[in-house]
Amino acid sequence: MKKKRVLVVGAFANESESKIKGGVRRVCSILQTSQYFEVFDVKTLDSTQKSYPAPPIIVRFFYSIIRIFQLIGTISRFKPNMVLLFCSNGLSFYEKSLMVIVAKCLGSKSVLFPRGSGRFLKQSWLNSFNGMLLRQADLVLCQGEAVKKFFQSSYGVLGSKLAVLENWTATEEILEVGRKREYLKEDVLKILFVGWLEPAKGTKNIIDVVKHLHKSSLNYEFNIVG
Repeated sequence: MKKKRVLVVGAFANESESKIKGGVRRVCSILQTSQYFEVFDVKTLDSTQKSYPAPPIIVRFFYSIIRIFQLIGTISRFKPNMVLLFCSNGLSFYEKSLMVIVAKCLGSKSVLFPRGSGRFLKQSWLNSFNGMLLRQADLVLCQGEAVKKFFQSSYGVLGSKLAVLENWTATEEILEVGRKREYLKEDVLKILFVGWLEPAKGTKNIIDVVKHLHKSSLNYEFNIVG
């Protein structure tokens, strides 16, 4: 039986090529070593950001145009049944939305998997435009029910176009850590935050939590790993 052809657009740079880490890089790495790369005939297109902080917008635009032409060439030769595109908030969403339209014009189905909060830009007045772009995909994957409801209420995406994949990157190794966890009988509440130290990752929430704990009678220790 002939395998279905899938083109995956995401962060597939080799370790030696990029020092960028993050959620999309992690999920693409897990996906690349999963059974799905055996079940389907898969090709990848790397869209890893070149640096962090992000380079100037003109530089990002230049690399984006290159990737669009790479996408056109790959679809024309490979003729995938489906294109799976991972995107982050901001400009990444607009680039991948354009790729969705290109894939549609070239006869391939598209699945868009936004990573993050689902709020692509802070400007709510762009929600109608963002919703129009989001609806171009044949299917949009959501990291949770909250994201699905947000896409429906803010972007007007029909529920039939949305699918929820919760915690799908939790490997057996990570789950085993949780199963073996031992809670020490201490009087100190220990809290650990791990993530980019930027507003989009909830740094304001950290401040609010610390303020609340400071007013309480709890003894606590708050650690941050950025």
